[in-house]
Amino acid sequence: MPTTSRAGNSPLPGPGDGGAGGDGGGGGTGGRFSSEQRSEATWRIAEKYEQLLGARTARPFEALRDWVLLQPEYDAVDIDTDSLWARFTDGRYFLFTDDWKTGAPTAPMAPREGDLAARQQRAAPLAAGDMQVPGSDKALLLKLKEDIFSPEGDAAIAKAKAALEKRGWTVPAQHVLTLEALKNAGEVGLLYLNGHAAVYGPKEGPDAYRDFAMLTENNSSDDADELYAEDLDDRSIILHRDRSRWNEYLYGQRRPNYAITSIFIRKYLKLAPNSLVVLMACSAGLAEAAVFRASLSNVGASEIIAWQGSATAAGYRTVDALFDRMTGVNANDPRTPPNRAFDFEDVWRYLGSRGLLENPPTGEPGSRPAPIKRFGQGGFDLTNPLITMLEVDWKDKLVVHGGFGAEPGTVSVGGTVLPVTRWSEAEIELTLPTGPNDPPGSHGDVIVTTRKRSSNVRPLTSWRGEIVYLAEELAQEHGQGRLTRELRLELHLRGDGHATRTEVDGAPKPNTWNLIAASDSRARHVSGGSIRYGVLGGNTTTSQQGRGELRIVGPAEAAGGPGLMVVIGRVDAVTRQLQILPLVSVGDYYDVFLDGQHSNVGRILMEVQGLGFWDPKGSAHSHLPLMFGTTLPMGANGAIAAYERTIVTDTSLEGRPVMQQTVRTAGLSATPALRGDVGL
Repeated sequence: MPTTSRAGNSPLPGPGDGGAGGDGGGGGTGGRFSSEQRSEATWRIAEKYEQLLGARTARPFEALRDWVLLQPEYDAVDIDTDSLWARFTDGRYFLFTDDWKTGAPTAPMAPREGDLAARQQRAAPLAAGDMQVPGSDKALLLKLKEDIFSPEGDAAIAKAKAALEKRGWTVPAQHVLTLEALKNAGEVGLLYLNGHAAVYGPKEGPDAYRDFAMLTENNSSDDADELYAEDLDDRSIILHRDRSRWNEYLYGQRRPNYAITSIFIRKYLKLAPNSLVVLMACSAGLAEAAVFRASLSNVGASEIIAWQGSATAAGYRTVDALFDRMTGVNANDPRTPPNRAFDFEDVWRYLGSRGLLENPPTGEPGSRPAPIKRFGQGGFDLTNPLITMLEVDWKDKLVVHGGFGAEPGTVSVGGTVLPVTRWSEAEIELTLPTGPNDPPGSHGDVIVTTRKRSSNVRPLTSWRGEIVYLAEELAQEHGQGRLTRELRLELHLRGDGHATRTEVDGAPKPNTWNLIAASDSRARHVSGGSIRYGVLGGNTTTSQQGRGELRIVGPAEAAGGPGLMVVIGRVDAVTRQLQILPLVSVGDYYDVFLDGQHSNVGRILMEVQGLGFWDPKGSAHSHLPLMFGTTLPMGANGAIAAYERTIVTDTSLEGRPVMQQTVRTAGLSATPALRGDVGL
């Protein structure tokens, strides 16, 4: 319906045109109103609305509009959903709203069929260049203080504050939505506003002027009107009453409040690069509120979340889940095991899968679901750096995988900050201190800090212990003795012993990065023994002798000559297993004697089938199963208990064992122990 206006009105500037000078921003031909006159004129509107509701008027806002048009203070009036705006004859605007609805109970909503399909699709891997942390560590969380937004609204802010502060954000203690809180905020990386709001202004005609306004706790008064005269004149703020404050108006404060507009945003706010704005306010996501959102983008907002209809109390579930899952603090609807921190895209998919991107209908006649939408150019990705997995490569190189932003920060391992050799948005590399006594920074909790924000914790576990590989050739009938080749491995492995998730609340999955032995691992071999074979015409004795050290190297160096050994590990935190693959380079390691005379040299060969498992699809490359090795059961704390297994690898025609291979260990310690409170 067209705006209802009186004749003789002059055109008004749009929201982007700034103020209109001393006449209050354009409008009618009437003179200035005093603060008291405006208060009484707006009070009569609120009072009339109560009378219409008491009379059970079928369409109270339509009736209110018709009544306001007859009041001498106003020259234009119109209604939107649950709101009415009126323009004083001197050009200033007034907004009246009845938009806050109780909404449905706050129990979790069932996922919808389409959302379930999206949820089951594996989240895309974090890509370099995609992950950014907001440029400011200040989070401003503001709401109206009235009872209608409590206690759930207060609780939502308290939970968001606790989650953000745990990750290094600075969150002011003052959470009341006031003009001063916004004007004095400085540069903000995250802005959350919760309050009454509506679109206002003529929709068409020569004086078309559409903007969006949000109520603040600032009440008008003679002094306040004088203090904020410039803001009132250029429409940075307008007058606003909401019905939820009727008792306050009736028994106490009769003056209307101020509401901020898009002009206020452009005039006073500064948002950091990669910042997020959450507008939990009715109609903030409507097309007609685009000028308000555009102003937020103009002052730096990268991403804006806004309610497209009624922002009811059910929306606090969305707010709770958003900040909890992005920070990974696991205080809201916790999972076992807990979630790690996730990026914005992952969490947005999760909210959709839980039905949290739509407020349910309020239950009132004609009410509809209120979608929660996102706007902006993109660029907000993380509330904090996040770690997905750890990889340990040869030469004690630690690679931290996740999302970190482009600006280099610091990495601590076990509380010790270590030099970073390479930093990218998705990977960080550093060299771990290594030695028999485990120097500081060699293992422990890994934490990434950038732009004063800290990541979720991801422990780097160290396994130490001796593994013995024994190959034996056994004497047969009419013979005596045995030949032995023993390989003793003093193993030091470091790696990520915990499972990981690829989607929020998803099933834990094994970490697929292989573990390469640390540089302080050692290996030595000893060959010996003899066998006397009974043959026609007499006996023959074969003996062998040799010992030495093997140098532990990385997979790329395995073909570099004799005396080299590669050890690769792989942890399956879901089935609790540690697999070990040993490889010894080709070379001459011991001497063979026949009846006391040197006859040959021998190699250290470990039969694949004698180690425990063999996978024809396996490999020694990361992300692929190991092709062969030994599987060691892992305790809940990550430690490996004593283990011994002997496998016959060859038999005689009579079925006697000819060759057998034994793998044994007294156990491997795990430091720090695996624990159940690590976010996956």
